[in-house]
Amino acid sequence: MPHCLHWLLALTALPLAAVPVLADPMLADGMGEPDGGPAAPAEQPSPEAGGPPPTAPRSNEVSSEAETESLAASSQNPIADLISVPFQNNTTFGLNPPGVFDVSNGGLDDVFNFDAEQLRKLQRSLDPQKLRQLRKDLRNYDDETLNVLNIQPVIPIKLSDDLTLVTRTIVPVVSKPTVRQGQVWGLGDINPTFFVVPSTKGPWTVGVGPTVLLPTATNDVLGTGKWSAGPAAVAVYTRGPWVAGGLVSQIWSFAGEGDRGSVSSFLVQPFLNYNLPGGWYLTSSPVITANWERARDQWTVPLGGGVGRIFTVGGQPMSVALEGYGNVAKPSGFGDFTARVTFKLLFPKKGG
Repeated sequence: MPHCLHWLLALTALPLAAVPVLADPMLADGMGEPDGGPAAPAEQPSPEAGGPPPTAPRSNEVSSEAETESLAASSQNPIADLISVPFQNNTTFGLNPPGVFDVSNGGLDDVFNFDAEQLRKLQRSLDPQKLRQLRKDLRNYDDETLNVLNIQPVIPIKLSDDLTLVTRTIVPVVSKPTVRQGQVWGLGDINPTFFVVPSTKGPWTVGVGPTVLLPTATNDVLGTGKWSAGPAAVAVYTRGPWVAGGLVSQIWSFAGEGDRGSVSSFLVQPFLNYNLPGGWYLTSSPVITANWERARDQWTVPLGGGVGRIFTVGGQPMSVALEGYGNVAKPSGFGDFTARVTFKLLFPKKGG
């Protein structure tokens, strides 16, 4: 009898020793699977049995939300330590013949670059038949559409513990209306920029470096025909749901085709992002430019913004944003409104 009592007490003690290990989700999450296979989950009391309904731990949900917010903020920082490949499509509607002309770049086909004095010289040089054809072509050029797809890979390269080189290259694929050739599409001038970014601990990130414009256009009207270069700088402020800052650059031509006009262009791109729950965000990043070689209508100033979301498909993080911008200042004949769609592939560091 004492021997049977000993076994009875041993069997009664077994479940009491096992329950605490499996009932604590924090302890269970911290343990790996044993070599003999996965551990069986603890049995939860059912509502029918009078116990409380089962509740799933929210630690994974909170962690996932925090990771999404962090990735969204990094993807909105042009010099973050994050590899990304954005595809940004800009469609400008309502292009018309300008009131004044400038043939400094692109010749007759580029109606955004005509100067009145140069046009008068051109008219005096044309015979009556060619002049009539030019006027006819200009009349047919009405309510046209310009489309620019910018492929913009961003690649950070660690130089040391304190410095990172961030390469940001813009590869434009352009479909552009022209006077004599109709809609012309092809590759535009490729624009790589190299930012040297020092490591910082505060909310600010800054980068400086050179930017270069390469004469890679497959058609004269899609590019400048010049080698150009200049300085570029960017500053980014990140605090809570906010990511704000600006990018600025100035380029001058120094070589290229002799019959093409000189290049002196300024660009500033302020950006403001507010991140919302669920990966959603509000964004505004107008690209403001000035062409100093033009006698007038030098500035293009868009205003607007849009909404986007970051999400994962098959384990691949990505984001999509839809934006609209109205041009409050622009060259004569240029469109009034630009629609922008951005699709971005994100490649965060493993384990980071």
